[in-house]
Amino acid sequence: MLAKKLPNATITTSADVLPEFREYERFSTTALNAYVAPRMRRYLGDLRGRLADAGMAAPLAIMTSNGGSLPARRVEDMPVLSMLSGPAGGVIAASFVGAAAKYPNLITCDIGGTSADVCLVRGGEFAMTTEGRVGAFPIKIRQIDINSIGIGGGSIASLATGGFLSVGPRSAGARPGPACYGRGGTEPTLTDANVLLGWLGTDQPLGGEIKLDRAASHAVIAKLGERLNLTPVAMAEGILRIAAVSLAGAIKEVSVMRGIDPRDFALFPFGGAGPLHAAEVAEELGMQTVVVPPLPGNFSALGLLIADVRRDFVRTRVSQTASTDVADVRSALQTLVEEGEEELSTAGFPQERRRFAASLDMRYLGQSFELSVPVSLDVASMKDIERAFSDVYAARYGAPNDAVVEIVSYRLAAWGLSEKPTLPPIERAGRSAEAAKFGSREAIFNGKAQQVAMFDRDKLPPGHKIQGPALIEEGGSTTVVPPGWSVALDDLGCLVFNRS
Repeated sequence: MLAKKLPNATITTSADVLPEFREYERFSTTALNAYVAPRMRRYLGDLRGRLADAGMAAPLAIMTSNGGSLPARRVEDMPVLSMLSGPAGGVIAASFVGAAAKYPNLITCDIGGTSADVCLVRGGEFAMTTEGRVGAFPIKIRQIDINSIGIGGGSIASLATGGFLSVGPRSAGARPGPACYGRGGTEPTLTDANVLLGWLGTDQPLGGEIKLDRAASHAVIAKLGERLNLTPVAMAEGILRIAAVSLAGAIKEVSVMRGIDPRDFALFPFGGAGPLHAAEVAEELGMQTVVVPPLPGNFSALGLLIADVRRDFVRTRVSQTASTDVADVRSALQTLVEEGEEELSTAGFPQERRRFAASLDMRYLGQSFELSVPVSLDVASMKDIERAFSDVYAARYGAPNDAVVEIVSYRLAAWGLSEKPTLPPIERAGRSAEAAKFGSREAIFNGKAQQVAMFDRDKLPPGHKIQGPALIEEGGSTTVVPPGWSVALDDLGCLVFNRS
């Protein structure tokens, strides 16, 4: 009725956005969708028009928070599905490249200018969650389980209440940016610490545009160090150490706090600042392997190109497993499959390029929150469902108990599978250890200044082992190899660190 009376209005219903219980979260998610939808509709409509005018025939797709993509017209109506999609592309790309490089168990660490995003990938699969937030507001859509903290290249180091050193979440941003940018920044940042220690060079403009000023970094870090009675070098090393501890803490939240040992995983850093800090973070966690992908500064773009179309469906139907017939469970899941089949068919995916995965949100009677339990679409018995819940519960909390078990919601992930590229071995022509080494510069490790060899990543031959300390440079990023670590390029172009 509203649509007929108000044809130009954007109308959002909670039944379309989030057909499950928890009234406050459902209302918040629906309100956020309604708030963003008019602007998103104008923006994407304009973008589609400009692409068409430029002769672009390919359909426009938008990355979504669950790691898939959707046609732009779908996102115009449901922009909430893309609200937390920023870091998702990197996780998709990491899962793909990690599997190709024979590292299916990863912890991704995407460090940019203002924040860092970490995610655990096990067996090539990443966890999902519905516990996201936008500012103070819960957003209960299905999304990749990414933990974000305010640590990035522009994060400001300062003395917090009580005189303790903190790094972030305040950021200098791009303007004025770190002091070394020469744009008026007056507070020390993570980037300034890297410049002072020689980890970031000042000979070449950053990104081909920004000439870094080491004297400016020294001045602002020295000023902070005076307040703590520390030398500029000790202050800079302290800033990096605080950042590494904060990043390690974020990783522990997605691993140790869920009963998972990060030492069983490889650290997978990307983003412009990821390779700068990767080894320090790995040291903090006791991790033995670090894998730096090709083009880390632009790595998330690969995820956008290879993401499958994905749509998540959910229905709430609370019942105790003891009084639920397994046929009713299969029927509820099949209803969701039919919705998924219709949507993928509309999107043009043939039957052989469709995939479905089901899960149940389950809990013990009296608990307030649920665990996601993967189940087969043709699950055989309620005993199988209860056993699967016990296994998931024990993995998270240590041991199951004998309380009554409830099913709360039924979920289905529907994928339209896109074609994936094959990652070719890197070209060996023109690559050699001699060609890759292009000089040295003074850098400081563990308080000691020394001349450290510099290498051009694009000229390194596969298999050539470099012993730290060393600096490996490329467009958009620098990889720091500290003492105690060695690194070599693999056949796919990934830099693989190992402890010496």
